[in-house]
Amino acid sequence: MIKNIKRAGIFTLTLAIFSLALISILCGIGVFEGKTKNCDSTTNNVVINDTEFVPDITLSGTAAEMATKWAEAVALHNDGTEVKVLLGANWTAPNTDIARPFGTGTGFSSAGAIYIPQGVNIKLDLAGKTINRGLSKDTALIGGEVINVDGTLTIIDSVYDSSIIQDIYDNNKQLKDMLNSKIDLISIGKISGGATLNAGGGIFVNENATFNMYGGMVSENFAKTRGAGISSYKSTCNLNGGIVYNNFSNVDGGGIYAIAGTFNMTNFYLISNQSGGFGGGISMKGVSEGGEDFFVEANIQNCISTNNHSLYGGGISCQTLVNINLENTEASYNYTYGNSGGLLFWDYSVSAIVKNVKVYNNTSAMFSFGVNGGAGIICKGEIEFDGLEVVDNRLINYTDYKTMRGAGIYITTENKTKPMNITFKNTLVSRNVVESEIDHSLESLGGGMAIFENVINVNFGENVQIFDNEAQCISSDLRLEIGQKINIIENLGKSRIGVKLANNYGDNTFTTGFIASGNNNQNCFFSNNGLEYNSNGVIVPNGKAEVATISNGEVVFEKTISSDVYDFIYLENGKRFSYSESGLIHAVNDYDKSLSVNNNMLILGNILPNTSVNEFIGNIKFSGACLKLLHNDIVIYDSINKNDGNLFNNGEELAVGTGWKLQTYSSSGNLIEEFYLSVLGDLTGDGKVNSADVNFLRQMVANKSIYNSFNDKTYIQLATLIMNKGSLTSNDADILWSVVCGTNKMEYYI
Repeated sequence: MIKNIKRAGIFTLTLAIFSLALISILCGIGVFEGKTKNCDSTTNNVVINDTEFVPDITLSGTAAEMATKWAEAVALHNDGTEVKVLLGANWTAPNTDIARPFGTGTGFSSAGAIYIPQGVNIKLDLAGKTINRGLSKDTALIGGEVINVDGTLTIIDSVYDSSIIQDIYDNNKQLKDMLNSKIDLISIGKISGGATLNAGGGIFVNENATFNMYGGMVSENFAKTRGAGISSYKSTCNLNGGIVYNNFSNVDGGGIYAIAGTFNMTNFYLISNQSGGFGGGISMKGVSEGGEDFFVEANIQNCISTNNHSLYGGGISCQTLVNINLENTEASYNYTYGNSGGLLFWDYSVSAIVKNVKVYNNTSAMFSFGVNGGAGIICKGEIEFDGLEVVDNRLINYTDYKTMRGAGIYITTENKTKPMNITFKNTLVSRNVVESEIDHSLESLGGGMAIFENVINVNFGENVQIFDNEAQCISSDLRLEIGQKINIIENLGKSRIGVKLANNYGDNTFTTGFIASGNNNQNCFFSNNGLEYNSNGVIVPNGKAEVATISNGEVVFEKTISSDVYDFIYLENGKRFSYSESGLIHAVNDYDKSLSVNNNMLILGNILPNTSVNEFIGNIKFSGACLKLLHNDIVIYDSINKNDGNLFNNGEELAVGTGWKLQTYSSSGNLIEEFYLSVLGDLTGDGKVNSADVNFLRQMVANKSIYNSFNDKTYIQLATLIMNKGSLTSNDADILWSVVCGTNKMEYYI
């Protein structure tokens, strides 16, 4: 996903920066699958440096000599004129006292950090070398950062090539130890060994200062409070290539912590950082001072945040007062021991536009505290998702008293009266799992997505896919509590959305604006209510399967049918298959199959010849309002207006036949579902088997075009497959004749 960055070309830096901005705009148009469109499909490189870097000062020699040269560089100009500095050798702070100062006086802080004063503009090429203060968590001190910026600092690394990091990530991201061991071997410029009792272990960017980064690594720094790698306060940070790796903070922002100001990050990696609070990879937070709110204005594109650890917001955390544009970015394999393993949008004051972002394989383990949900994402604020992929995230409950919600996405609020708007378009939420490690009887809700309060406006647009998510091994895609509804804001297109309604939801619609937004296919919604645990802890059908239908312009679930005698059947590759032998349950897991077989018809089979109307109806389980049985579109049976008489008990006189239809209706009189019947051996539709059926079958065997002419009436073709050997043969006709003659029984072939 990240474009490769390395030294190349003959362009000046100014031209290169302009080119990067233009390329970022062009490449920012991703695809729903979460892949970034490459500007150069061969090399996927972005040029950020030039070959005309001629240093004004080169840092080399002993640590003391390098400190002297640095002081010279800082003293050259104080009017903003850029001073180019080349790191000619590794610069390690001398171990002369516990503070490990790089130097004193001009160019150094009072605690010995490398310092860029106001008015000074330094461009530093790390050139593959390391600046190391040599401190650790155990020797941390106030002002123990490596670099402190009050002016302008631009770090470049002329040997940096992001393709190396991308290759390591692609091949090792699922194995943190292997990933780290390979990153440790990379020969690139590094800022490391900072350890501070306040913020910014590696680099601290003060108010109104500017920090730019083009390549290199900030690694193995410590902050007792926030921002172990980089910490900025009401400043401007432009991170346009590089890696923040293996930093640790006790509180927030293991890799990066940004308080207010402008924060831009492009083509960047946040890997294996750790914090004790918010944001293992990065945490952003605005600040209120003097009655005024100061926001973080953030733009993050083409970045990867992976294998970071924290309490909340493992990959990327937006706490309060944040406006963010997040595009073409991945949050993967992060771990939290609270919630929000991938992304966290924590407050009403957060506004986010999220495009073409992948959140996958993150884990949140709930031990005792925090909001109980959202291993992939927790949402508050005003957020628009377009091109979001949330898959394979895992939410684990280690408590014996909390209910877990939303392994993929948890939309929550702490203010029950203030509405929020969360919008999803072109979104995939799949294979996310909620589970309990302590008390398996605890209910888990919304493996895919869960909503906490009714005041949250959740809006669905085109192509929203929420399926194959589980809570406690039960299908649970989108969990809706009583009173919660989904706002449909446009045509849903090819959306496929599983819904798990609360037990007390009632027979109420769960959408707003469905028909009004140009939709007419309610089957884009399906119910998760068809399975449950039995007394032995085994997942079984519960007879509560439902299908979507329309009521007053909105979608509602209605009960479907089931039977202990009959079974749904379908024709595939010339053979007759039943749902039971294929592990399918109607309205639970048969949607994809139903679209690919039987010309999209639902066909009920395993029906014996001479089955009377009352026998058939008696074997159908339906708790809805009305059942109707039709032959040639004439209503034969109506469960409300019964006119059966003795005829309905006599299968010899009136038997349900192939091609008959069973219809279900809601209490409002709307058609819910329609099923075709297929009676094995009955080709004429009279519900019996006789010489007419045998003769018809022999004609089909002799002339397969007759059989093929019924491709649009699959229920007839299914009725012919007595032997069911993959094709129609004379044996089928012979067996049917033996049944007619009374020497054989059709039930042997059901």
